[in-house]
Amino acid sequence: MALRDRCGTLVTALSDTRPDWRVSHVPTGGLYLWVRLPSDDAVAAAEARQAGVIVSPGGRFFATGKPAAWLRLNFAATAAGRLG
Repeated sequence: MALRDRCGTLVTALSDTRPDWRVSHVPTGGLYLWVRLPSDDAVAAAEARQAGVIVSPGGRFFATGKPAAWLRLNFAATAAGRLG
């Protein structure tokens, strides 16, 4: 239940602070939320790191090359407020 609540908190925070980032699927389990970005995922990950939030650029998780800019967010530990 705690992870589901954290995921919901992250989705809400992203909606409030980053409406240009799109969450196309809210997971019912697991630890990660995938977010589609309007621009470069490596740049967004670097900016998040500067704010003290570590996220993963999605490109490294696609076996055949990334189809778009994505971030993989761990909602078990992500500081949702700082990410925005």
